[in-house]
Amino acid sequence: MADESSIEKIFPRIAKQVVTHWGTPEFEKFASDLIIDDRGNRHGLPREVLSDLLFLYNLHSERLNIQSTFTFSLFPRPKY
Repeated sequence: MADESSIEKIFPRIAKQVVTHWGTPEFEKFASDLIIDDRGNRHGLPREVLSDLLFLYNLHSERLNIQSTFTFSLFPRPKY
């Protein structure tokens, strides 16, 4: 069995929503609402959760060939 992601470990409710929205146009809004604080009162996500969420956001846009509103990155993406 694969290890759980940081999202699954720390925020299982969010992980379930990722699965629910994955592969749909709603995923971009769902993820960007988590990433961008437009209310000004959030404490922010732990770095490892944010990193996993950014990876999923970019992967989702790339795989579905969606012209994403944003490109998020904490670190340069490795070239394979």
